[in-house]
Amino acid sequence: MSDFEPYEFKEYPKWVETAKGESVIVNDKEEEAALLIKKRGRKPNSERNSDFVDDNSTEDAEALTQEVKA
Repeated sequence: MSDFEPYEFKEYPKWVETAKGESVIVNDKEEEAALLIKKRGRKPNSERNSDFVDDNSTEDAEALTQEVKA
C-alpha cells in the first residue's frame, strides 16, 4: 500500500509566458487574465478610456476575468 494520497489536479499556481518571453508564476485566473491583457498590449478595462473601442483581441482574457468574478 502506498503512503501517498491520490493525485488531484490543480491548475494553479502555474507558469505563464509574458510578452517579453519571461516565465512567471500566476496563482489564479484573474492574474493570468491580467497578464494576457498586458501581453497583447491592452490596458485592463479599469484603465481604458470610456471611448475606447474594444476588438476581439482581448476577448479570451476578459472571458477568464468574468469567469473568476462569477
